[in-house]
Amino acid sequence: MSEPDVSVIIPTWNRAPLLGEAVESALAQTHSGCEVIVVDDGSTDETPKVLARFEGRIRVLRQAQRGCACARNAGGALARGEYLVFLDSDDRLDPEHVALLLPVLKADPLVGFAYSDGRYMGADGRPLEPAPAMSGVPVEVGFAETFFERPYVYMPATLIRARAIHAVGGFDETLSHNEDSDLLLRMAMRFPVRYVPAPTVWVRQHPGRKSSDRPALYLALLASACRAATDPGFAARLGGRLPRRLGELHHGLGRVLLGEGRLAEAREAFRAGRAILGSGTWRVRAWMFSMVFAMGDLPARAVFKCLHLWERATQLSLAGGKR
Repeated sequence: MSEPDVSVIIPTWNRAPLLGEAVESALAQTHSGCEVIVVDDGSTDETPKVLARFEGRIRVLRQAQRGCACARNAGGALARGEYLVFLDSDDRLDPEHVALLLPVLKADPLVGFAYSDGRYMGADGRPLEPAPAMSGVPVEVGFAETFFERPYVYMPATLIRARAIHAVGGFDETLSHNEDSDLLLRMAMRFPVRYVPAPTVWVRQHPGRKSSDRPALYLALLASACRAATDPGFAARLGGRLPRRLGELHHGLGRVLLGEGRLAEAREAFRAGRAILGSGTWRVRAWMFSMVFAMGDLPARAVFKCLHLWERATQLSLAGGKR
């Protein structure tokens, strides 16, 4: 077999029941020039036994547990392909994923990565409704600015030029969450991006997903946004969207912290959001949440619950009025 031009990298940690599906989907690509690399990030379950089923068909790297970003970088360092796919070990690729995205990158050597749509599946692998945040967003011009406000692309739905990853320094190994969106944003700030309007990945929704740790996710989103904001040219293009996004993230962090009973941390997050936002609905909301803390912990939780229910009722009412 000739040298592969595409490397599918699968980082994994203790997901033996799901890992086999991910590996099989990578091996089933219709594009013949793919290699599959699995990075076992210190698993203590039956992962080695699962990987033994694919001996001779995949490359395996085992390392002490260092986190997903480190595992992805380690897989990237081993990769022989000029183009990379980073597949989570609980997700699946459609057989045509590489075949559909690869021509887009080959047609324009300046493009850093291409992305497609995706679909959700349940913990049992059965299809759920199409994921709204993963479909029908054909943004190419101004992708970085749009993605900064709403990081809607899943990493497995991309095909990335290896040179673009190396140019931005790879995944940020200091981030325990959101390292994938952080990388895509940094690449989009430097390279053109292309969109392929086809669902080519399945993203599994289950309690074991790393993104279920909401406070850690918001903190990582804030770290990534603050770093992007240090680029003067990018900050200028964002304009008023920059403080709005930072304020929204602080406000969102405050809400999830309050929901977990971490009241002191929630108070500081709301105060930070109120200080950043200049005016408008988000500033009013941040101010309201900051004020209720003066009433004490139990009243603050009660007001939070009432406001949350009111917001949901308002959204439903607006949705009904648009029909």
